[in-house]
Amino acid sequence: MKSLFSELNGFVVYEPELLKRYLETNHLLKKDVLQYFSETDHGEIITQKGIAIPIIGVRTGYYHFTVTVENKFMMKADEIKARSSGWIYHTESGQLSVVGIGYLKNIDSMGSNCLTYPIDNGWYSVEILCGERDGQDDLLIELVLTRESNPPKFSGNFEIGYDF
Repeated sequence: MKSLFSELNGFVVYEPELLKRYLETNHLLKKDVLQYFSETDHGEIITQKGIAIPIIGVRTGYYHFTVTVENKFMMKADEIKARSSGWIYHTESGQLSVVGIGYLKNIDSMGSNCLTYPIDNGWYSVEILCGERDGQDDLLIELVLTRESNPPKFSGNFEIGYDF
């Protein structure tokens, strides 16, 4: 398991190539992309297109991340404290990257401070599981990906809370 600190109490799951292309196409050239995504419609657009998934409102601390495919859960039922489904992800680069949301304030710092997982190109529906190991300080996030042959319908809840 790999871990990241919850910069600004959140994370962003993103597709590096599609995010870069979106920023260039829309002339979003400032380094502070967090401002674009939190103060304009661009954040909602990239989420609904499967380019990025926000995980906001988590506790401060280090989180262990796992990525599983086809409902092969790593977390045990009693470890899961919050879950959210309806998210979508699309990759053309065969990568899924995760970074603390605070690194979006300077996009140049994202690459060296992220976790990257190899996955097959294509569309995925995503369920986010968040929790902790009983009796330990380990905070956990599991991204459960289900392969889709067509773009899945987005129904993620931006208001979900992961602070349990």
